[in-house]
Amino acid sequence: MFEEWQRGIETAKRDAATRCDVAATTAPSQVAESLAQQIFEQHGVGSTAYWGNDGFCVDVALTHPALPADVTLGLLADFTRYAKTPDPIAWEQFRSVVLASQGWELHRLWTPALFREPQASLETLWTKHEQSAKRLLQGTLDSAQDKTK
Repeated sequence: MFEEWQRGIETAKRDAATRCDVAATTAPSQVAESLAQQIFEQHGVGSTAYWGNDGFCVDVALTHPALPADVTLGLLADFTRYAKTPDPIAWEQFRSVVLASQGWELHRLWTPALFREPQASLETLWTKHEQSAKRLLQGTLDSAQDKTK
């Protein structure tokens, strides 16, 4: 029953148009929103800016092209904007470890590098997104084959 329901959701999402969403946040970042929009416009990659809550927010979550309910890459732009921590460096380390332990593949992009080489930064994101999408799709296919054995 659950697998049937999940297939229905995947089909509905797969048929939906790719888009660039911006979720509500108390600490917006023009860099994150601009990056999401640029990768959408240049490569047609859907995304959600501000995936998660403010403390553990992934600045931009890139959408998997074949599995729209999944993400391929989490982009962390600059430093944490979470203001409720007494030690932002320790919080950033903690947040990165927690997100990675939950299966996020993370890529950090610093604004100075983005301004120095904007096209190279976007191409690096695109390449990592493509590599992750292939790995995730292969893992999904392998898992489906294992279930049929």
